Amino acid sequence: MKHLAIGICFSLAACSHKQLPPPPPSDLFEPVAVETKPGLSGLAVDDQGILFSVAERDRAAFAIDMTQRPPRVTALPIKGPADDPTLNGLDFEGIAWLGGNEFAFALEGANSAFAGVAWATRKGDALQVTRIATLPATALAIELTKNHGAEGICGTGNTVLVALENWQTRKAPGPNPRYAPVARIRDGVLEVAYLRLQSKRGKLASLDCTVAPDGSAHVWAIERHYDTTLVESFDMPAVLKPDALDLASHIEVDLTAAVAGRRNIEGIAQLRNGKLVLAVDNQGNKASGPSELLLLK
Repeated sequence: MKHLAIGICFSLAACSHKQLPPPPPSDLFEPVAVETKPGLSGLAVDDQGILFSVAERDRAAFAIDMTQRPPRVTALPIKGPADDPTLNGLDFEGIAWLGGNEFAFALEGANSAFAGVAWATRKGDALQVTRIATLPATALAIELTKNHGAEGICGTGNTVLVALENWQTRKAPGPNPRYAPVARIRDGVLEVAYLRLQSKRGKLASLDCTVAPDGSAHVWAIERHYDTTLVESFDMPAVLKPDALDLASHIEVDLTAAVAGRRNIEGIAQLRNGKLVLAVDNQGNKASGPSELLLLK
């Protein structure tokens, strides 16, 4: 186990992309447009059923009430910690609701090789970042590159799980021996397991989880690339043994054909009724259009 290093570094880079034709309708999900800043990333749900997502570069999260149509959206500006109000050089790639007014974000470097986690407290209609922790490449046992850092996050209380976008390639049986780090931070202590990816090029993009008091968790995940969109589940054990750090996922839904490369899925959350909802990042090489949530049928 390793204790965390602390580091601070945010980019307000803008993106513009050629508008593509809308994706075809699907039997697998119902799309719901939401009025937010562009580039949604990550998704979480609180105990009242309110969804939360975050704009990668606009320094704002959004509370989304899906009981209304159109959904009622409340913008929650993200404020920096007292010693660095700018959060220079970081993109917000995932969001977790930890209970009460507490949240956490997955962070990556827009112009640097950085992965980290920020914790924040909601104060009125704003989220105040209270601390930031660096996830060192040496502890993750992968190479960190710019725009490929911490991509998904989930958790509760004093425990968060973090998905990293890069991976290890190993000599192992099977066609796709790639393993993505899944970090667990509990009471300030960092542990790392490795999820075997299911596709040739997909990367972990989002997490949602139910965490037990012993730190074990049942996890929903998105594995995606332009030619891959998979909804998966896996279990994180309470104790990570040095000789048993590898995790295996199960493909729950293959959305590759339905998404057709024109929706970039960047968030997943399980609603109180057990159904899954996905967040669409509409900024990408092939993805464009309004912010959307996809309700899986």
